[in-house]
Amino acid sequence: MKLKNLVAIIIVGSLGYLGYTYLVTNFSSEAMVYKRYADALLDGEPSRIKQLVTGQDVLFPFQAREQREDFLNGEVRFTWYNFKNKVVSPDGNTVTLTVVQNVRVDPPGTDSFYGKEVRSDRHVVTLKKFQSSWQISSFADTPTAEFKAEQSAKQ
Repeated sequence: MKLKNLVAIIIVGSLGYLGYTYLVTNFSSEAMVYKRYADALLDGEPSRIKQLVTGQDVLFPFQAREQREDFLNGEVRFTWYNFKNKVVSPDGNTVTLTVVQNVRVDPPGTDSFYGKEVRSDRHVVTLKKFQSSWQISSFADTPTAEFKAEQSAKQ
């Protein structure tokens, strides 16, 4: 086998592996539930995800709307996710995802198609399997933490 063919096989194999890993990570059922939740959170519409949560306490991040808008400081144009870590419980019924949500925004006074600036936030999400589907049991991000701090300071 020629060196050129060997290099080509290695490159194609590596690209195939990376593509497979991306698809498995970003389009798994628990990742899709998380993305639906995160999109509803950006839009401020908790009614879209009532069946995706285990209880009312997971709807608490929707109360941090003002902090979320301050954090984004602009019109959302495009969102993508970098899945950093996935921890599965030994019984396979609980998954904890650590995800960086990247949002391209247009700051006030600008208007572009793709967004002028990128805002990134780290999300830690725990999902539990209920029958055959995943539901979010806890969610943490920066605007929610700021909202909790403000609420505790007022008391």
